[in-house]
Amino acid sequence: MMKTAGIGLLMVVLGTGCGSNSDSEDTGASSDSGSNSEAYFPARSCETRFSYESDAFGVFLAGEFNGWSDTELPMEKRGDRYEVDLNLDPGAYAYKFVEKDGAVQWTCDPESELFHCEQGYDKDSWNHCEPGANACNSMVVVEDCEVPRLHVLDAVVGESTAEIELALEPGASGAMLAEVEFELNGESMGLEWGGEATYRLVLDGLTEGRHQVVIRATDEAGREADEQVVPFWNDGSTGMEGLLYFPMTDRFSNAQSENDGSEGTISESADYRGGDWKGIEEKLDSLVDLGVRSLWLTAPQDNPSGAWGDKCGTDFSGYHGYWPSSVSDFEEHFGAEEDFVSLVSAAHERGLRVMVDWVGNHVHQDHPYLQQHSEWFAEQPLICQDANNWNDYPESCWFDAFLPDIDYSQTPALARMIQDAVAFAQKYEIDGYRVDAVKHMPMAVVHNLVSELESALEHPGSEFEFYTLGETFDGSRQTVASYVGEGLLDGQFDFPLYFSLRDALFSGST
Repeated sequence: MMKTAGIGLLMVVLGTGCGSNSDSEDTGASSDSGSNSEAYFPARSCETRFSYESDAFGVFLAGEFNGWSDTELPMEKRGDRYEVDLNLDPGAYAYKFVEKDGAVQWTCDPESELFHCEQGYDKDSWNHCEPGANACNSMVVVEDCEVPRLHVLDAVVGESTAEIELALEPGASGAMLAEVEFELNGESMGLEWGGEATYRLVLDGLTEGRHQVVIRATDEAGREADEQVVPFWNDGSTGMEGLLYFPMTDRFSNAQSENDGSEGTISESADYRGGDWKGIEEKLDSLVDLGVRSLWLTAPQDNPSGAWGDKCGTDFSGYHGYWPSSVSDFEEHFGAEEDFVSLVSAAHERGLRVMVDWVGNHVHQDHPYLQQHSEWFAEQPLICQDANNWNDYPESCWFDAFLPDIDYSQTPALARMIQDAVAFAQKYEIDGYRVDAVKHMPMAVVHNLVSELESALEHPGSEFEFYTLGETFDGSRQTVASYVGEGLLDGQFDFPLYFSLRDALFSGST
């Protein structure tokens, strides 16, 4: 992000491995260029270890990697745990443990951070790790073992300071680190890393507001580690609080007439009306004066061209933002990517948190995932509005025939959609997601989304809180509440109250 606030009066890198530190007049300071391989974490293993504490007579591992056989992979008893090591190709895999002690009991991994639900699971009894062969599975995402990994060990934030401790885990080849790039608020810090195993980045003189440190590393073989992103606020508040305002992008304020244009709908009210990100940015001061503390923005991803559907005597454009037709392209009616970046940055400069819609239940039929991975979608649509599919088959019905519903029983689809959400939040400095259509996705989607966001953005020692707010269009308070709690969403819109108010105020019923 192109923010200039908070570069800092002093920037220091202190190695805690075997190197020494020497001041640099250009950057503040940097560790020396010496390297010591003994100071590194051990090289990564290419084997994935599955471990399960059990007093059963025998335990087997079953999963997508062995056709769910409950006899092919016996686990070895090591102390009070059963363990087995597998050499798996990179990818996502669902699995379960099978205890055999007279009776046969299938169970998921109680220590797993990710889950996967097959079609037909018992949603009412889901509790992260319900026993039984038909309950949800555990899931593991296997990374390329040759690629190094960066670890954020600690992140402590003060009023104008921040200390971030990092470490490198080499890939399986043991190739040493060749280059590390440090970025603060979108600008290179010009620091050099001296080759220590762990190192501490100290920032001082930070202005009040939101900051984000990005660390990228490359080893001697040219392999790039997944970048580490460390966001933090130092304004005394760690999460989203206070008044949340929803300026629906297309309907709020038009500041750029050059991106206006019709998609040819029958009704003018169902078409784009000109609102854009620049229009919202120009009104931020007015929103702050109203007491607004957080913004909720419609999904910024590109929507399809043309008019679609047939309801209430008209067709519709994608002005609302809920028909994603791209992974990374931005909706041109709202502006360019740099306009979205500018809006987020301007909001942050005013202390506003920014939440955007995450549309994870479906895509538009023009989306590349439908073309590239047709197996992620049902062959025939089950339309939500037909019969009572909205309630009877909420996780598999389609909102419309041109909005294919993602089949989250497909493990690769589950992993990819969550990875896309995390990557967007990291890159564009988002503070929260309004999760669309929660009721229409398996519980594993909500759990994995929260788990992966916490892992990527809420680091040890850091008080940064990424907020997740769900939209579950249902009048049952029990249903709405079932998605909130440990390992699930932070909050939900109160639709039971909405329905009660609507009935009392507009229909005359009580």
